[in-house]
Amino acid sequence: MLDLTEFKQNLIKPEIMLSNVDLLTASQEGLTIQLRELEGLLEERFNTPLQASQREKLIELLRLFPNKYSDIREHCIYINDLNKIDSIYLLFIQKLRRKPPKRRRKRARSKDITPPKQKNIYHFKPSELKTDAQTFQYKENGDSKGVTDRLLGVCEWNELLSGIVIVWESKEGDWYIADGHQRLGLANRIGDSSIRLDGLLLKEVDGYTPSDVRLIAAKKNIAEGTGTPLDTAKIIRELGGAKNYPKDLPRSGVFYQYGIALSRLGEKAFQKIINGVISIEQGAVVANIIRDDHIKQSAAIDTIAKEKLETLLECELLARQVLLTPNRVIEQRTLFGLDTLIESYAVPKIKLINSALKRLRGTKKLMTSLVDNSKMIEDNGNILNSENNKGLQISADTSIEIIKKQAFVTSVISDKANELAVGIDTKLITHSQGVDIFCDFCMQEDILKIIFTY
Repeated sequence: MLDLTEFKQNLIKPEIMLSNVDLLTASQEGLTIQLRELEGLLEERFNTPLQASQREKLIELLRLFPNKYSDIREHCIYINDLNKIDSIYLLFIQKLRRKPPKRRRKRARSKDITPPKQKNIYHFKPSELKTDAQTFQYKENGDSKGVTDRLLGVCEWNELLSGIVIVWESKEGDWYIADGHQRLGLANRIGDSSIRLDGLLLKEVDGYTPSDVRLIAAKKNIAEGTGTPLDTAKIIRELGGAKNYPKDLPRSGVFYQYGIALSRLGEKAFQKIINGVISIEQGAVVANIIRDDHIKQSAAIDTIAKEKLETLLECELLARQVLLTPNRVIEQRTLFGLDTLIESYAVPKIKLINSALKRLRGTKKLMTSLVDNSKMIEDNGNILNSENNKGLQISADTSIEIIKKQAFVTSVISDKANELAVGIDTKLITHSQGVDIFCDFCMQEDILKIIFTY
């Protein structure tokens, strides 16, 4: 006779779970998207494919903890070695052996961010739905059907994985996809007339504004474990600050901190992060440094993208320079129409300063050599202006220290570098001419007096 107690205990033993991974085949279909995202995240970070045993452990975790995807994903983000997947696995498995604490009954959510009941679920034809990336703040760039890299490899529709989309109905009766545009794009690309999208319909005539719908969509994504710091930022922006962030959503972790930072971005800069012009992490760095100037935020984002900066330290240094450097506006035509780029002159300024420092170091080295070897040179019949050489040596050395300290803060040195950077970038002068002018400027006696007066 089967001992039920022993059977239940065996179910939570890791060795039993691993030996029965083959039994998961029939249920893996519902986990495909989450598993693919975890695999992509880990393989991109460590530049190596997962081993079969590591993949099996991820499958087990997703099967046993269907409501803990966001926790599993966050643990995966912080590991520094793929072998740590074993540690994550054991950590979650141990939770099965613990008696869960009693949960307090949640208070009802406020009406303005609560979606209606199940009666508003409709079955939409993909052809009936419109998109508006600007209004509902989702990624603009994708293929002709609106699909980005996330679902480009998918060629078959699976109703089980399609979930619930959110649709907004305008007063004119038009239906707009507010959450689920990737799935809509996939349905349009597949082109099967029998495909239907199950969706929640929120109507403007019932009082639901685009802002309300964005808020509901962002909360839905976070609650389902598919949210990003952008969803957190959207909620903070819609509710007028972090102090109003819903109490039924987590307020800790990197997602929340990045979300607070991203919420400071202006509309144009925020849409650039949504479109993936730079990464979420890089966007948070820009927002933490340039908090109020929305034009300079866009300038920093466009410059980081153009220069292909990779490390967060590089992004931080550039953002600090953008605060002190003029901008220029560039209009360019893209697949989505005319786009305005705001670029900073920070990069030509940094290149100018680096070249000037290099030249001044060369001058200092040459003058030091002449001063140190003046007796030997003059004994061989050469005539040197030792006093002038000594003065140039001191001036070059002093200028190097002044540029290091003054070029990246508000000062006459920084202002001159800004002026020359604009001239170089607009082709009024060459880079070499700019370096000559800047070095001569920094070595002027009057400039040195002004600096030392302060």
